[in-house]
Amino acid sequence: MGHTMDYFSSGTEYSSAKKERKSLTIPKNLAKQASVVIKQSNISSLSELVTIALSEYLSKIEKERIMKELAEAYEANYEFDLKMNEEWKFVDVK
Repeated sequence: MGHTMDYFSSGTEYSSAKKERKSLTIPKNLAKQASVVIKQSNISSLSELVTIALSEYLSKIEKERIMKELAEAYEANYEFDLKMNEEWKFVDVK
């Protein structure tokens, strides 16, 4: 996903955005894994890591929603498309 690589390389993608303080509780094993990732990357804090992860996840959900809507639209128009193909199959294309 684009946000992660851009963010890791520049470290500034989210730095100028307005922020809102939130409190969250996460399992200890995730906190340990997050600490390792933070130490091994250009991410400076858990807040930045959570921002990246949340952005990526929300982007993924939005893409899945769009794909579902497209699939439903294709299914809804399938019969119409078949009918139109049948009506136009004898048109000579030159």
